[in-house]
Amino acid sequence: MELRPDKFKLIAGDLSLDLVNTASSWRRTDKACIPAHDSFVDVGDLVSWAVKANAIGENAARDLLKSTGTKDAGESSLRRARKLRAAIYGLSIAMAVDDRPRSNDIEYLEKERLRAIESQKIEYADGRLELRHRSGAGLLEVVLDSVVLAAIDLFTSERAKRIRICGGESCGWLFVDDSRGRNRHWCDMRDCGNLAKVRRFRKKAARDDGRDPQK
Repeated sequence: MELRPDKFKLIAGDLSLDLVNTASSWRRTDKACIPAHDSFVDVGDLVSWAVKANAIGENAARDLLKSTGTKDAGESSLRRARKLRAAIYGLSIAMAVDDRPRSNDIEYLEKERLRAIESQKIEYADGRLELRHRSGAGLLEVVLDSVVLAAIDLFTSERAKRIRICGGESCGWLFVDDSRGRNRHWCDMRDCGNLAKVRRFRKKAARDDGRDPQK
């Protein structure tokens, strides 16, 4: 497996939502959220995303791929990432549309919160107290613990009210609207924003010419 961090984009303004945006075209059922497209094909994609998110360095990532490429530990982390991603998506959508979150998403994130906390301990070093992971914690698990804690911070803060869904057709990516006027509409103005401008221009031109703008 090779590192391919350029496969991913970070537009959400939050680590946990950037994880969610590694999948798209979600379908919500009574029990789960299921994406039609998953950018995490294998463990290498999870590691590559972690590099893109500045959660681990490239040298550590390459060493990690060598050690997890054929082991169950890497696959376990990938399964955890997908489950965590689905729960965060479900909670985020509920926040974005002002709906009541599903209890199973809350329960899963709470289980993950306890897991992340239990993996940490306070140590004194260099004249200060630091929060560190206990010895033996896998690097990917440390990254996912960070995602969990980022999600907790987001959902329990005022920023949760600023979770938005991209207005682009067939996009659905999530982001936190931290713009000054709270009027951000697109995941990325260069992508969905520009596509929307092109569509509006074409529809206007079609109307001016008397043609059907849907064609």
